[in-house]
Amino acid sequence: MHQASRVVVTEAWMLNSPKPLGMERLDREGVECQPGRSEVVLIMGEDATEGGVMAQMPIVRQGRNAKLDPLRFVKYDTGEGRMIGLLPQAGAAH
Repeated sequence: MHQASRVVVTEAWMLNSPKPLGMERLDREGVECQPGRSEVVLIMGEDATEGGVMAQMPIVRQGRNAKLDPLRFVKYDTGEGRMIGLLPQAGAAH
């Protein structure tokens, strides 16, 4: 049986805000304009039978220089977006 997996690696803004922001504000202003944002290299993996895993490497900028902090895995229960759920679910008709 063929085992399907995929990995997406991208740069992204992450928002760590102590208070919830309305989606209208985020749609209007974007995450990059919000206080408390961070820039990361985001790695998302998905397997047709095992589900998903996500990790990130924060990007630390100092002037014109940038470095990556160590890889850390983050909780990944659900997600949404065009790169989530691309693989068929186990047991689903194809």
